[in-house]
Amino acid sequence: MYGFGNVPGSVKTSSKYDFALGYETGPFAAVVTFDRQNGAADSVTPADTVNYIQGIHAGLSYDFGNLKTMAGYRNYRRTYHTSAANQLSDTYWVGGSYQFTPTFSLIAAVYHQDIKGGTDADPTLVSMRANYALSKRTVLYLSGAFAIAKHDQKVGVSRDFTGYGTTQVGVTAGIQQRF
Repeated sequence: MYGFGNVPGSVKTSSKYDFALGYETGPFAAVVTFDRQNGAADSVTPADTVNYIQGIHAGLSYDFGNLKTMAGYRNYRRTYHTSAANQLSDTYWVGGSYQFTPTFSLIAAVYHQDIKGGTDADPTLVSMRANYALSKRTVLYLSGAFAIAKHDQKVGVSRDFTGYGTTQVGVTAGIQQRF
């Protein structure tokens, strides 16, 4: 898919394009995606300092019946027109789910991000969720996560806040109602 930029005379400035390829046979599935968004440069005020943002993703899954396993990889790049440091990282994850009974399941995953350059946090996140279905529409859940960082960097289980230490634990419980 290609999206033209909104800049007269330039099809590249502020444009976006994506590509995805998936394969599925029996219980096995695989997917690879590529996306890139070019910066708006001087076409906006203030000028956009981003040259481009790019992501490459790959994922695999295998369904054994009650057990489903998954693994994935993401390469992320954000480059700039200015002297600002580029943001580069690789993220890896493995996970799975197990349906113990028709009403009870567990989902777990481990994520690790390798941030390039310097003494970055290189965080690892372990998460788990238990679901208990009261009906087809109502589920009780209990979720937990543990995040840890390297190099005495701050980390958090939420992507929106840095956190206050090199480790953090988060737990939540609730009722999910689907309409």
